[in-house]
Amino acid sequence: MTTYKICKAFTNLEPKHQIGLIVGFAFVLRLLVAWQTPYPSRDAYMYLSLAEFYHTDNLAQIADTHPWMPPLYPLVLSGLIKLSLSTENAALIVSMVGSLIILLSAYSITHTLTKKHHLALLALFFVAIHRDMIEGASAIEREALYYPLISLSLVFLIKTFQEQLKPLFISLSFFLGGIAYTCRQEALQLVLILPIILIILYFTDKKHSKKLTLISPALILIFFIPSLILSQFVNESAGSKWDPLNKQRTQLLLDNLRGK
Repeated sequence: MTTYKICKAFTNLEPKHQIGLIVGFAFVLRLLVAWQTPYPSRDAYMYLSLAEFYHTDNLAQIADTHPWMPPLYPLVLSGLIKLSLSTENAALIVSMVGSLIILLSAYSITHTLTKKHHLALLALFFVAIHRDMIEGASAIEREALYYPLISLSLVFLIKTFQEQLKPLFISLSFFLGGIAYTCRQEALQLVLILPIILIILYFTDKKHSKKLTLISPALILIFFIPSLILSQFVNESAGSKWDPLNKQRTQLLLDNLRGK
């Protein structure tokens, strides 16, 4: 009976209060898991050391130890360290905030596609209690920054399907995809979604389909490519030898296979 009353009281709340309760529950759950996590992983120590190197401008050490590591995640951590935070706390903040962004992105995407609040609320709840999402909120890894950026990118990408044409959304989508590329190269796969979108829009009856089909390639040139150029500039200025096109690493792998 008590459970029924709680569920009924929850359904009588306003949508924003329902979202707030689930997000608050998810946040507390993630804090408890982070508090019980005993020690960082081996990769976590690597990211923490890189953040310390960036904080002390020890670029030579980075070039010697981890020259191929994409620099965005440790750079963000080093920026938070300048706010008098410890490296571990900075990483925890990034992971927690990123986890909440993924939560709200799940709600936004579902609501945009279905136009139904209760379905979006279910998606929000399932992401809130998902084991991998909970553990990821306390993990010190570059995915803590990569997944939120990709989630936001998908949010803006899907909002392009709204009734009114809003080029800003698809522009932000590919811009965030380019920034996410400095965390993991898999972000480049986001560009492959564009032809699928163009095909879908071309065969729909939406008035803005042809217009969007024409301007989408231009938006990629305007927003995605400059973000990649900016990423490479950040890499070089930070002392990283990471190559967005991965040509040097591919050559090293080929040399190893050939026994050189």
